[in-house]
Amino acid sequence: MDNRPTSLRLPLREWLKLSGRGRMAAWGMILAVTAFLVLDIALRPLLAARSKALASIGKQSRSAEPARAWHDDGSGDVPISAVVTRTAAARDLTIRRIEAADEEVALAIEKADFNDIVRWIAELEIEQGLRVVAMDMDRTTDPGIVNATMTVRR
Repeated sequence: MDNRPTSLRLPLREWLKLSGRGRMAAWGMILAVTAFLVLDIALRPLLAARSKALASIGKQSRSAEPARAWHDDGSGDVPISAVVTRTAAARDLTIRRIEAADEEVALAIEKADFNDIVRWIAELEIEQGLRVVAMDMDRTTDPGIVNATMTVRR
């Protein structure tokens, strides 16, 4: 006597009655449905996160456009070195060396808090319309304190 539940016996009998082609087709359908479910479950959240990130990037880009436009309409008359020096002083960053060239400034900051430098760079780019085009940072023995050299361009 077979002790398997009746609900399993009937599909199993039907499965065993299938020809080789029928079983292959059934396996193909099972694999296709499984693949669809796995991809749907895995890809849907990834695609949603991607579109959310792209929307956020677009929003940030649009919010920075007025600042860039303001700096492109004649406010470029202020030398980059003056803008860099003024904004660094406002953040208590001490510039040890500054070398101005045509449309760029090379500078060195020593023993500054890493977070302060990152915030200052964000201010330069978003509010002042300047770009840091090259940068090198070195850790010091003090935690969170770095030495930085960078090149800033309009």
